[in-house]
Amino acid sequence: MNIYLVERTDKWSYDDHIAFVVAAESEEEAKNMELGYAGTWTTPDKIKVTLIGTAAPNIEKGQILDSFNAG
Repeated sequence: MNIYLVERTDKWSYDDHIAFVVAAESEEEAKNMELGYAGTWTTPDKIKVTLIGTAAPNIEKGQILDSFNAG
């Protein structure tokens, strides 16, 4: 399993999520992952996914960290 940085490429403002770090099997899975949050995000065509590493064996698939611009 891999670790991906999933970032918005559109404009964001207050009370918006800006990026997530996720554990996923593929870039496509990371891009379309159901993320547990309350707030706004964006559409899949406005997302950039970057492979940042390989997950340790004990890491479960899903969200690891998120960046939120609180207003």
